[in-house]
Amino acid sequence: MLFKALEIDERMNDPYSIALSNANLGIQHLHIGECEKSLVYLQDALAYYSANNMLYETAMVRLSLGETYFAIHRRDESITELREAEELFNRLENKRELSKVYRHLSNFLSEMGDYKSALEYQRKYTESLKYFFDIEKTNALARAQKEFQTEQREKETALLKEKNEEIRVYVHKLEISNNELNQFAHVASHDMREPLRMISSYMTLLNKSLKGTLNEQQTEFVHFALDGAKRLEQLIVDMLRLAKVDANPRIEPVRLQSVVDEISLNLDALVKEKNAVIAATDLPEIMADRTQMLQLFQNIIGNGIKYNESGRPSIKLRFVKRRDEMEISVADNGIGIPEHLRERAFQIFQRLHTERQYSGSGIGLAICKKIIESMNGKISIEENPTGGSIFRISLPNSVCISTI
Repeated sequence: MLFKALEIDERMNDPYSIALSNANLGIQHLHIGECEKSLVYLQDALAYYSANNMLYETAMVRLSLGETYFAIHRRDESITELREAEELFNRLENKRELSKVYRHLSNFLSEMGDYKSALEYQRKYTESLKYFFDIEKTNALARAQKEFQTEQREKETALLKEKNEEIRVYVHKLEISNNELNQFAHVASHDMREPLRMISSYMTLLNKSLKGTLNEQQTEFVHFALDGAKRLEQLIVDMLRLAKVDANPRIEPVRLQSVVDEISLNLDALVKEKNAVIAATDLPEIMADRTQMLQLFQNIIGNGIKYNESGRPSIKLRFVKRRDEMEISVADNGIGIPEHLRERAFQIFQRLHTERQYSGSGIGLAICKKIIESMNGKISIEENPTGGSIFRISLPNSVCISTI
């Protein structure tokens, strides 16, 4: 199709369209690895755009030329083209395309061993990501404010309508708001994790490049930075998991015994390290989202093993069916949770121990509570008479399919 477009443009003798087709063909050849052909088309397009002082088009072609030259190991020419593109996009104040240029320059200079310049462009790239994240955040807040104002006006009008219609409108609005919030959480987590990965990567490169020249305190500072980036990335992942609890759960029959068996495999290393035992008795089959059940019980079981100072951590799962509800209890022989802290344990970011004592983000039990409440259930903590804690999970009998 692109070759046909170029043929038509040449018959029509339209210089701008010819240059555009050449640029597109150059990019297409770059994508399929035919770099020499890509150079021919891109240089033809560049000649026209430069001669006609078309700054944006010139900058875009130079960006593609920079990628192409680097792919065929003409690295100095690649850096020259990218820096020309950088200058043009700065003149145009085009921050979005500048971000791409900074990313390429950081990666390419790093591969060439120019770590100092690579770090500088990495800093610029990180700042550009922060700029776009701030814009997204501002836009999201503006949208939220506008939606709130709209909802308030609709509520004033809804007071004159039937009660059922009022509820229907409210639920519909809430679903739209939740969907937008989940989308925003996903975008935000991606934009936040990308600079974190780059920070970790270049801190590691910096550490390697300066190996043997750092004193003990400087080495400790580098380790603190890497550890902080790692913990912040885990926090972002946990926040995204929390946001996704209500997002389109897949309800299907779930055998809880098979869930516990899978968790035992997932936690195999921790179980062996701590010499732990996981025992389950007569667990039922229920209607639920299997992934959420894995999250729920792996959080509780994992905590029971991790927050445990006995020589042989023990986790016992039991099931009881009553007239109005079913209950699954998870008992451990760990360090326990004082009564005055049990409600706080389910709140987001509420850690009961310092990072030095036990690692974690303080989100795990908040996810558990949200999962159970989405199933119209309840979760609570009691003291285990033999030491440790008992987590009691109550669910409507309607979710239970069968018992063993």
